[in-house]
Amino acid sequence: MSNSDRNERKTFAVRCRGEGGNGTAVIIVNASERIVGEVVMQYLRAKPEGYRQCAQSSLLEVQPHDESEFADERVSLEIPGVVLEYLYPEGEEVRIPRLVYIDDAQELADKLDALQAKANSGRGVSCVRTIVHSLRRGDFSGARACINNESDKIRSHKDIVDVLERTGLWHRIDFDKWGAGSSDCQTA
Repeated sequence: MSNSDRNERKTFAVRCRGEGGNGTAVIIVNASERIVGEVVMQYLRAKPEGYRQCAQSSLLEVQPHDESEFADERVSLEIPGVVLEYLYPEGEEVRIPRLVYIDDAQELADKLDALQAKANSGRGVSCVRTIVHSLRRGDFSGARACINNESDKIRSHKDIVDVLERTGLWHRIDFDKWGAGSSDCQTA
């Protein structure tokens, strides 16, 4: 790999494990391969409890984003540095990652608020207002829950879906992978 490849900004999924495997997180970061570990360590040091997640950069597990378990999350390369953080809850049998950080959550909330205000002849979209409120409070799990629960209402607003998809909060399901188009499904 040439030095120019190591200096090119790419998206990485960086796993860091806390003491005894507790406090495990996956941090999605846009950086060059050369400095990705240092970017994550600066992010962790800035958090009040970040020192518990990783003691040194040599303990970080770095892999290309498209090879990680979060490969289906669309991440824009426009934002340098840490973009998303997922925390695996301690003490739970099923360790489903929870989104705990989005870069520029206020900007995202403002963009969604502006888009929803234009929808439905200016009446807006009430479930998107709930998402906006959750993002402004920093309640990412609440925002994601609302998105999941109200996806049937949200999906009719393509501009809102596009914004949510770019930030990794919306997932398009490829039904062809599951054979929805096969002859196994019969209609009456």
